[in-house]
Amino acid sequence: AGISWVPMVRERLGRAYRHLPASEVWSATDPDPLELLHRNFWFASLEDPSGFRMLDLIGEDKVMVETDFPHMDSTWPGCQQMIRSELSHLDAATIAKVCFANACALYRHPLPPTDWVERATLGA
Repeated sequence: AGISWVPMVRERLGRAYRHLPASEVWSATDPDPLELLHRNFWFASLEDPSGFRMLDLIGEDKVMVETDFPHMDSTWPGCQQMIRSELSHLDAATIAKVCFANACALYRHPLPPTDWVERATLGA
């Protein structure tokens, strides 16, 4: 469902947490809901340009691109064009995170070979 909904959920969680007495929901030693969200959730997005403009609110270390192949709403075969159009405003390090490094971290998979990364044109 994209990522543009994540900042709203973060704000809502923070507000709800501030307005409830902590003793009714969490103990003083428990992490707050925003910390739990950031620590335990990853987000994938396809065709969500507003979401990619809000990475500072979502956390660029927790976002990945997706194509949703082979489903009907997939961006295939225009995946590369879609990614290029939605991420071109970002710096190369952030693009690398969103395109492959975050997925590698989440799934404990090796990073792609350096020569593959060097051949990438987005963000270059």
